[in-house]
Amino acid sequence: MDQSSIIQLRNKEGFAYAELKQNLEHFQNFAKHSHATFSLCMIGAGEISITYHPDTKMILHPGQIALFFPDQVHLTQNLTTTPLPYYNLHMNKEWVLAIQQQLFDAQTLLPTRMPIIQEGYYATALTEIITQINQETASPAEIEDRVTALLKKLFLQYTDTQHHTKEERLFEEIKQFILEHIDQEISAASIAAYTGYSTAHISRRFKQRFGLTLQAFLIDQRIHHAKALILEDSHLSLAQIALEAGFYDQSHFIKNFKKAYSVSPNAYKV
Repeated sequence: MDQSSIIQLRNKEGFAYAELKQNLEHFQNFAKHSHATFSLCMIGAGEISITYHPDTKMILHPGQIALFFPDQVHLTQNLTTTPLPYYNLHMNKEWVLAIQQQLFDAQTLLPTRMPIIQEGYYATALTEIITQINQETASPAEIEDRVTALLKKLFLQYTDTQHHTKEERLFEEIKQFILEHIDQEISAASIAAYTGYSTAHISRRFKQRFGLTLQAFLIDQRIHHAKALILEDSHLSLAQIALEAGFYDQSHFIKNFKKAYSVSPNAYKV
């Protein structure tokens, strides 16, 4: 098996509900960023530091799982010099939301009470799933069932069902506005006009909520959208993807994609 790989997981309808990103030797430090997915991260040795916005700093050890919710800005750093294998299971937000809706009748993803799960059962269960994926010892339907069961147990035990504020709903509306206009120029003024708040308030609250400037958040969302386009149609040209995702040009798109995923768009398409 390759030391570094990305494996897509599809259900029986062909829908890519998740992808497993793994590197058996090297954990790369990333700049402050977020994901469009809900993900479970695990390491096989050493330890990494994870700083969740705004300032929650945690240490991830083997036998634990770190949770990352969609748009949750974080910073990761390898604290060891020895080879550090890591595994990150990224799951489609809507697919995960459907699971929470079955459990809690939730309209949006509900957060957990803690960002790192220390109970050994979850790391063991995830390790078994990853082994089955890599060794192809289970069918796609069996893998999906096991991932679903793992999430249901985790959500039932750790979900904070009381957390959903008026401001959270506002940011969900703003994000929806951004996604609906992702191929257009979006400014603080246009968002302010949509929400009825001032541009100063929008810019300040974005920084406080996401740990990113509005411009950085927009680039993050454009990258997530470009990745989704690649998964939907690998035959799209980079120029088409850049245009549909709202980048200035192809080179601007490639530069930001490589910064976010450590591979070029063409390498990801393969």
